[in-house]
Amino acid sequence: MQKVSLLILISILGFLSGNQTISAQSSTPRSSFDDYRKECLQQATQQGLATDSANDLCNCTMTKIRSQYTIQQFQTLVQKSKTDRATAQRLSSIGESCLDSVLYE
Repeated sequence: MQKVSLLILISILGFLSGNQTISAQSSTPRSSFDDYRKECLQQATQQGLATDSANDLCNCTMTKIRSQYTIQQFQTLVQKSKTDRATAQRLSSIGESCLDSVLYE
């Protein structure tokens, strides 16, 4: 099951790092936490999680992230995680804690 969790987290982080579109008319990112949640659901179900478990995982992950970071801070962390192992681990630990709680409730 740890392999599934790592695949989900890698897929989500890959999406996040490539989804940093900035509007030409403002400096506001087009992406939102809802966009990330939708991608999380898609990636989690593609990796074999049941829909209910995927919903629980993604809701938990986004709730924890939103409680700790603004969207801008989160996007900065995602970018930094591409080159900084400690940052990548910090983001992964959020998803891992949620996955553990979903799978072992």
